[in-house]
Amino acid sequence: LIGWAKPVPVNPYNLRDKKYGMLKVALAGPMANFLVAIFFALVIRFLPISALNLIIYLQIIVTYNLLLGFFNLIPIPPLDGSNILFSLLSERFFEIKNMLLKYGPFLLIFFVVFGFRYLSIFVSFISRLLLGFN
Repeated sequence: LIGWAKPVPVNPYNLRDKKYGMLKVALAGPMANFLVAIFFALVIRFLPISALNLIIYLQIIVTYNLLLGFFNLIPIPPLDGSNILFSLLSERFFEIKNMLLKYGPFLLIFFVVFGFRYLSIFVSFISRLLLGFN
C-alpha cells in the first residue's frame, strides 16, 4: 500500500523572514513530531507499571513520531528535509536543486524500498534511548 501526502502550500513571499522563513516552516513539522515523542516518553516515565496497555500504546506513539520526524528530515523532495536543504544552499547549487525536484519522487521510492530499514534501525535505537531501555 503506497500513499502520498499532499504538501501544504506555503507562499514564501508572505513570510517576514525572507532568508530563513522557509527553513522555519520546514522545521515545524519534524519538530512537532519530536516534541510529541518527547512528551509521551516523559508521560511513560511517570505511569505505574499496572498501566502496561497504555504504556505499550504510548511507546508506539513515541516510535511513530520519531520515525515520521526523521523521515521528514530526509533531503528528498517533497519531504521537509529538501526545503531545509534548499533554504541553506546558495544559488550556485541551482542545478542540484532542480535535479532533486525532478527526480525526487523516484529517489524517495528508492529510499523507501531500499533504505527504510536503516532508518527504522536508527529510530529504534533513538526510541530505546528516549524510553529508557537498555
